[in-house]
Formats: sequence, structure tokens, C-alpha cells
Amino acid sequence: MRFLVVIFLVKASILNAITVDVRLFSTATLSESLVTTHGADFYLIALSSQGNLIDTVSDFAMNSASKTLRVGLKSGKVKANQGNAMYGEFDGLLLVPKNQKSHFIIKGKGPERIYSGALIFKNSSNQLLVVNRVDLEDYVGGVVESEGGHETQFAYFKAQAVLARTWVLKNWNKHSKEGYNVRDDVSSQAYYSKAYLQNSESIKKAVLDTKDTILIDKYGDPIMGAFHSNSGGETTNSEDAWSAKIDYLRSVPDTFSLKMDKAYWEKEIDKQRFVNFFASKLGQNASNDNFRNAVLSYKQDTRQAYFVYADKKLKLRYVREKFGLRSTYFSVVDAGDKVVLKGRGFGHGVGLSQQGAMRMADLGFSYKQILTHYFKDVKYGVVSH
Repeated sequence: MRFLVVIFLVKASILNAITVDVRLFSTATLSESLVTTHGADFYLIALSSQGNLIDTVSDFAMNSASKTLRVGLKSGKVKANQGNAMYGEFDGLLLVPKNQKSHFIIKGKGPERIYSGALIFKNSSNQLLVVNRVDLEDYVGGVVESEGGHETQFAYFKAQAVLARTWVLKNWNKHSKEGYNVRDDVSSQAYYSKAYLQNSESIKKAVLDTKDTILIDKYGDPIMGAFHSNSGGETTNSEDAWSAKIDYLRSVPDTFSLKMDKAYWEKEIDKQRFVNFFASKLGQNASNDNFRNAVLSYKQDTRQAYFVYADKKLKLRYVREKFGLRSTYFSVVDAGDKVVLKGRGFGHGVGLSQQGAMRMADLGFSYKQILTHYFKDVKYGVVSH
């Protein structure tokens, strides 16, 4: 009977809040993970292959000591042990705190991380899949800290919190077929811990002050809350960076970004390699003088989406990807057997410039003024529970 009561309480705690499932260590291949709960009490619950709660494996009482749970794979099953205590092998495991305010430290690949919420462990193609099931607002705080928590501007924290919340709701089903909502890396939003570092109290207040607030389009749907590091002085249209035209993601002048440290960059590239790439993409002869001159004297006084020659277009996004550039916003300088690209900005350039937003916050703009600057014809909505 006690096991049934535990499962009922776990289900109730999950249903009483909006939780998001975030894959942790998304860019790593894991075979094992270590979890330390620092004296907090947790339940360890077995899961079926469909993710349903089956039975309590352990009333994981840690008392006052810091102890570590080791989770790995064995013959396709998830195994767990605490010291010499072996808990068995299962289709999946759920580690859930008795007190929802508890946190844990987890190590997979790289530095240890701190999170709140619950942990789900599964076998995914003979890799250990680790998912953090976390309250939406705690997730938002973690994103804000991971994306820009080293800064101190409160209005920026509020703007980033609204965008982080909006983005995850817009992309809720992005990885649903893989068994979670979003990843913890920049292919979704960076989420490398809960908010706990030097500016965490300010971040938590920013999240609380904007609780449930999102940006919506004219149809009442969450917008694609895109953001990047630095625009280089001008953001770009969505269709210039990606493919689809989105009405609220329009290019805007952004002088605020020009005062920040990622506004300008340079990169040196072998000249022939650079010209050959353009020639191969445009069907041109790399030895043709007119073509070479066009490539080697290319300038962008304002942001462009394409390099154009003889009525053919090369999307600058492909140049950025090929040569690992910080942005597509660059001009070319011929330097002997090299070219020097003199560039502006960092990132895809769509939506909010994080450094521009930080500068606006420094100048006294509110978070709503910041968001209105970067997103056109949007409104504020609320998360429906």
C-alpha cells in the first residue's frame, strides 16, 4: 500500500504544475551518471518501457549525509546502485524529491551541474538518456542564467525570461518523438543548471516578476522567440537566415549592439579555398578575373542575405557554416594569399540581440521596451494552466 501512496503523491505533484522535460548532456554520449542529493530525501521509482510508474524501488532517504546514486546501463536495462546497495535493472527509473524545493548535483560529461525537479533515466539506442522533469519557471531561470547570468542588468533578465518561456512553449513538441520536450544545449536553449550563481536572486526575481508572461502573435500563438549574441548593428529578417518569412521577425537597426564586445570580429582564410567555394556554389570558373574581383572586393554596408553574381545567388548562411564564421555580416579584404573577413555581430542575427538588450537595460529601457524594439507587432499573453 505504501508504494501505491508514493506513486499517487508523485503523480499529484507532477499534475499540479507545468513541467518541462529537458534532455541533459545532450551533446555527449553517456554510459553512466552520478547523482548527489546533499541530504535531501528522494523516491526511486521503476518505470515501464512506456514511461509509466510501476513500483517504488527505494524510499531513498539520504538523512543528513551526502550520498551518491550511480546510474548506468547493463544489457539494455537501466541499473542503479548506492555504494554496495544494488537496486536492480529496469526499463527506466525516476528519481523524484519528497520536497519539491530540493535540488541535486549530477555529473555526466564535463563539470557537475545543479538542478531541481526530478530525473528520468532511460536506455536510448544503448546510450543513457537523462531527462530533467522540472517546473517551467525553474527551467526559465536556468535558461536565463545559462544564457547571460554573468551580467547584472535586471531588465535584460526579465526580457530573456519572457523569451525563454515563450520559446519553450512554441517548441514544446520539438523532441516529443524522442521522449522529451527540449535539449539543454544551444540547439534548443542553453540550460546548464538551475539559477544558483552570483546573480541568481536577481534572476529568480525577474522570472517571478514576469511569471506566465509570453509574447504572442496576431493569432494569439506564442511567437518564435529567437535570440542571438550580438547583431553587429542590424538584425536580419527570418527568411534571410532560415527559410520562412515571419512577420514579427523583421530586420531592425540596432546601434545598441555596437557598443558591446562581440560587435566586431576578423577571420583570415586561404584565398583560393575561399574563392573556390564561391565558384563551386555558383557554377563559375574560379580563375575568371571578373568573378574573383567580385568575391575579393565584396562589401556589406548593411546586412545582406546573399552574395549575387551573374544573376545567381549564394546564401551567406552557407558561407558562415562552411568557414565557421561568427555571423554572415562581413566584408572581404584581399591580403595576398589570404583573405581577411572583417565581420560584425555574433550569431544568426534574428530576433533579440542579447548584448543589445543588455546595453538597452544599462540605458534604462524597460524589458517591454527591449522586446518591442526587436519584435514587431507582437502582444503579451499568459501561459494557460
